[in-house]
Amino acid sequence: MTIESPPSYAEVMSVAGDSRADATKNSNTLDHKISQPAAAAAPVSAPAEKRIWQQEIIEPKQLVGNMKSTWWRTPDRTIGEHLLSRLQPHTMPQVGPRKGKLPNFSPTSQFKWMAPRFILPLLVPYVIQRLGLRMPRWAMLVFSTVDWLRFARDVVHLFVRLGSKWGYFDGTKARDKVPDSAVEHMALIYPVVAIARMIIGVYMVYKPREPVRITALFPVKAFLYSIALDGFFYLYHRSCHEVDWLWKIHSTHHLTKHPSPVLSLLADEGQELIEILLCPIGATYIMQKLMPMTYQEWYLTQLTVVFNEIAGHSGVRANVEAAVTAIPLRPFGAELALEDHDMHHRRGWKKSTNYGKQSRFWDKLLGTKGVRIECVPENIDYNLTVWDEVPPEQDL
Repeated sequence: MTIESPPSYAEVMSVAGDSRADATKNSNTLDHKISQPAAAAAPVSAPAEKRIWQQEIIEPKQLVGNMKSTWWRTPDRTIGEHLLSRLQPHTMPQVGPRKGKLPNFSPTSQFKWMAPRFILPLLVPYVIQRLGLRMPRWAMLVFSTVDWLRFARDVVHLFVRLGSKWGYFDGTKARDKVPDSAVEHMALIYPVVAIARMIIGVYMVYKPREPVRITALFPVKAFLYSIALDGFFYLYHRSCHEVDWLWKIHSTHHLTKHPSPVLSLLADEGQELIEILLCPIGATYIMQKLMPMTYQEWYLTQLTVVFNEIAGHSGVRANVEAAVTAIPLRPFGAELALEDHDMHHRRGWKKSTNYGKQSRFWDKLLGTKGVRIECVPENIDYNLTVWDEVPPEQDL
């Protein structure tokens, strides 16, 4: 089979720039069609469960208005708009729907992609130590923050490229863009997340005198951390969907039914506080008590976490499982695939399933695991990787 990498990010940006005029004319920012009020969403004869799904989906009366996105149509942009347009091109033409089996982005292939990006955060502190120097906490905070932002940018670019090549789940619908009302907030939130998460590690895990090292138990630690983090996230996430007053801090995130990578951080301040600080603090505290991680182990695990967060909001039509947790949980049907969180947004509103974001361990255990439409074994070509050439039969 001919090997073909996804188009480079520069090529994607070139296409985005060339298509700006067409995108301005034909953009379809949000393909939600709300034709009836919630009370009349389904006929009386419809099954009760179906009525619930229809009502939940169209509950936000200002949904389309809140997700309106026009800022990317004009060349005159603020600093925030410029940063967002560089992070993810918003003028990309919509990729048509695909057919045929899904390509596979295996955990092994994901780690191969991540491995070169793991070198710098290990090499720099190691060299500094070999020179007889130490990195104080503030220096490690700055270094880790910048490196985390570099990694997150690369992940966004990766899934933009894969989406332009393989298309998206529910491919007849356009993927949502950053709404006009949230541009400056979204441009600011990425560095805020990086700083906040790195503060946790620097002050709870990092020891300037400790040598730079990765232990033999690192895979086990990364898995347990991911499950612990997902436990706190599951508790908060499910509570937000089932407790009315908590739903208010989470509903903004669900304005997007077909999210794109940068929308992983579309949220109100209350949700950001819990996700950015409280969940990671809880997971880090548990791990440092039960199976202490070195700072390098903790930091590399944070990179796998943000990889899954961005991937889960990309909607790329491929079999992409959470690399750290997939292999141990697959025999139990508790592995997380990219489609799972996409379904959480696409079909869910206040009522939903698939609350985990690093696994489906807690969803499986507590009975909230949702169905998959395309990402099922018989619809996956495990011999077709995301790096291969798109087969002719994939195009409609």
